[in-house]
Amino acid sequence: MLEMSDFLTRATHPVEACGTLTEKMMWSKNGPPIWKADLFEGSPAFYPVYKYGDFYSYSLLSLILHKKCLRVNRRWVKKASAKDFTYNSGHDSIDREIKRIGGPQKCGYRIRNSDEYATKIAKALLKDCGEIEKNHPRYTNIIMCGGKDSLNLLFIP
Repeated sequence: MLEMSDFLTRATHPVEACGTLTEKMMWSKNGPPIWKADLFEGSPAFYPVYKYGDFYSYSLLSLILHKKCLRVNRRWVKKASAKDFTYNSGHDSIDREIKRIGGPQKCGYRIRNSDEYATKIAKALLKDCGEIEKNHPRYTNIIMCGGKDSLNLLFIP
């Protein structure tokens, strides 16, 4: 079992500084989980990127530990605690000082049946994978499946 001190050691790392940070830079390295940058170029769409001041991370927890406090976003807590809560779009954060940049796009419509849901999900997955292939043309792109949702990606040609 992971002890709290081990967890904190794993979750806190040195900060890497750069002028302009991109999503590709973040995902092409094995860490660090926090970057300090003057500018973030682009708009992440596939994985979340969080921002606190001029610090960026794909780990919300790493940023909270870095700033050494949690400023609770009461609006987020109220929404997540609602009896009928089923989904967090990710546009909000539990910490009111940490913002998510990029992320999922708002669709602007309601899905009312399972066939429509499956069709729209399939089209969205194909579009996302197409974007990844387009942005990384000379690479072999590997699908990493860590849960039930990501297994759906294996159906994509």
